[in-house]
Amino acid sequence: FYLRKSSGLYKDTIKSPLFMTILIFMCYSFFTFFWSPAKIEVNLYYFFYLILDISLFYFLYHVVDDENFHRKLMWCLLFSGIALSMQVFTTFFYVLKTNIAFPISDWLFFNLYQIPMKGQNSGWFVAYAGTSITLNIVIFVAVGLLLTEKNNSKRVFLMAAIVICCYAVFLTKNKGGIWSLVMSSYLFLVLSEIFRKKLFRNAIILFTIFLFIFSSVIAMRMSKRGTFRAVDVSTTQSSSVGQRLQYWGEGFRQINNRSLIAVGLGIGGFTALNKLKIVHPHNLYLHMFFDFGFVGIIIACVIIVTIIRSFLKMKNYQESYLQNMFIAFTVNLFCIGLNGLIIIPYYSGILWFSLAMFFLTLRLMQKELSKIEKDKEKRP
Repeated sequence: FYLRKSSGLYKDTIKSPLFMTILIFMCYSFFTFFWSPAKIEVNLYYFFYLILDISLFYFLYHVVDDENFHRKLMWCLLFSGIALSMQVFTTFFYVLKTNIAFPISDWLFFNLYQIPMKGQNSGWFVAYAGTSITLNIVIFVAVGLLLTEKNNSKRVFLMAAIVICCYAVFLTKNKGGIWSLVMSSYLFLVLSEIFRKKLFRNAIILFTIFLFIFSSVIAMRMSKRGTFRAVDVSTTQSSSVGQRLQYWGEGFRQINNRSLIAVGLGIGGFTALNKLKIVHPHNLYLHMFFDFGFVGIIIACVIIVTIIRSFLKMKNYQESYLQNMFIAFTVNLFCIGLNGLIIIPYYSGILWFSLAMFFLTLRLMQKELSKIEKDKEKRP
C-alpha cells in the first residue's frame, strides 16, 4: 500500500475506466466459492488465473507511460508476430514427431515445441486458434504503425510484415481467426479517416489481397493435405459448429439442473462440472453466464459499453501516432469480440492484454490532448 501510494499508482488505478467493474468482478468471483458445486481447488485455480490476468492488465496500464515506450512495445510486438509467422510456415512444411518440453517441477513444464493438431499449423508454443488470434493483434498493430510512419523503408517493411502475418493466419486454417480478420479489416477501413478518404478503392485493394492470399493458400493446401478448413462449414456433431452446440447445451443443462441461472456455477464451475470434459464452452459470453449467471452478463455488458463510450468520445481524433493506434486497438477489440463467440474464455491472457492496450492507449491519448489544450491556452 505504501509503495502504491508513494508511486502514484493508487490514484491512477482508481481513475481507470474499468476499475470499479474489475473490482466487482474480482469480489464476485471470490464470493462464488460459497455456492459453487465445483471443488474448492478448481475455484481457487481459476480465481488465481483471473488475478494473474488482471495483474497483467494493470501492469501494462501503469508501466507503458509515454508515447516512446508505447512505440517501442509495438515494434517488439510486431517482431514477435513475424517470428510466430515463421513458426507457422515451418509447421506447414515440416512437423516434428515429438513435443519438446523441459520439466521445471512435477507440475510445471516449459514448452518449447508442441505438435500441431492433425491438418493444422500453429506456433511452436500455442495451438492454432491462439496463433491466429495473436497474429490478428499483430496485424492491426502493424496497420496502426503504418498509418503514421514517415520513413519509406519502414513503411515497406510494415507492409511486408502485414502480408506475412496474413498468410500465416490463413495457413492456421482457423475459421474464427480468418473470418474475424477479414471482417475487422473492413471495419478498419470504415473507422480510419485515412482509409475512408478513398474507401471504395481501399475496399477493392483489400478484397484483392485477401483473395490472392486465400487462393494461394488453398492451392498449397489442396496439393498437400486436402480440403481447406475455412470453407468447410457443417453443423454435424463432428464439426466445430456441431461440437460448440453440444458444449453450450451442456452448459445450459448444468446451470439449469442446479437452479443457479441467476448467480452461476461459480468461477471454474463449467470446467469442473460439464460431462464433456472440456476446459471451457468456446464462447466468452456464455462462459461468463455459465460461471457467473446474469451477474456475469451484466459485467460483460458494462465492459462493452465502457469500450464503446470511450471510442465514441475519441473517434474524431486521428492525427497523431497514439490517436491512430487507438483506432487500431479498437478494431482489435472488435476482432477479439468476434473470436469470443467461438473460442476465447474470460480468463484468456489475450483478452486482458487487448483490454490493457486499448485503455492504456486511451489514457496516453487523453494526456496528449490535455497537453495540447494547455499549450493553446498559454498562447497569446
